[in-house]
Amino acid sequence: MTWETVFDGVVMGDHITVEWDVDDEDEGEFQVKVKATNKSPAKLTPPIIDGNSVIIPPPPDEPTKRYTFEYDSIDDMYEKIASETGRPSEFVDELEKAIQSV
Repeated sequence: MTWETVFDGVVMGDHITVEWDVDDEDEGEFQVKVKATNKSPAKLTPPIIDGNSVIIPPPPDEPTKRYTFEYDSIDDMYEKIASETGRPSEFVDELEKAIQSV
């Protein structure tokens, strides 16, 4: 896979990087990776107590860390990115404008 950066900039105050797999160009659809912070609310899970053991769940996502979100195509990204990263629906329009202006 050969990834090409399509956009690397700020959208609605957040640093966003969008890359696509140029090896998929023959098929007309590009696999897409987006690097961004995850703004979804933290999911705190209490410890699980079972008999004589206690299971401590992993900590929630770190709000300042950039995560990689993968999509099957650019359309798939536009459809899912707002809900998967905890952003408002207006984010998609702003991201699309930013990508088109490059």
